[in-house]
Amino acid sequence: MNNKFVLVEAVCAGAVAGAVSGTIIKKGIDKKLDALMFTAKKQNELEESSKESASALEKIEQLQNQLNAQINRTNKFKKYFDLFDKWLEALERGKDISAFLRKYHYSKIAIYGMGVLGRHLYYALQDTDIEIIYVIDQNQQINSQGLKVYTMQDELPEVDAIIVTPVFAFEEIESKLSEKAEYPIVSLEEIIYEI
Repeated sequence: MNNKFVLVEAVCAGAVAGAVSGTIIKKGIDKKLDALMFTAKKQNELEESSKESASALEKIEQLQNQLNAQINRTNKFKKYFDLFDKWLEALERGKDISAFLRKYHYSKIAIYGMGVLGRHLYYALQDTDIEIIYVIDQNQQINSQGLKVYTMQDELPEVDAIIVTPVFAFEEIESKLSEKAEYPIVSLEEIIYEI
């Protein structure tokens, strides 16, 4: 009977060992699953964080573009202010734009741009011997003071000079106009600083 007892004892010991071993294996698997779940959770958090970072970078870029546009606009208005100041100083000294135009024999001119500066130039040349033949402007619906309005796409009639009033974009405008016109293209800024 001892052998049976030993055999039962061995079977029980094997069963207990198997159960203990299975528990240990299950615990090991559970730990590995927990580690994988933790890693997956952290990856998801990183992906969300990356999306939030990309969104934040996009927002920063938009704000930077808005700031640059505002700086350009401010610089444009500063240039206009300085130009008006110089123009008024010249008027206070008894100098006017028509004297500059006569000096260079520009008696028939066109005005490029009928914004604020263009309108002031138009009025400054009223009651002088300078004849404004036409206006060039992208907006054909502008108040052109009764003058014919052309665009850059039109054939431009010959004049002694074209006076460009959007001084902040003079180089670009001059480049485009010089392809169409073989007569002087002058910046209003150049005129005002010379008178």
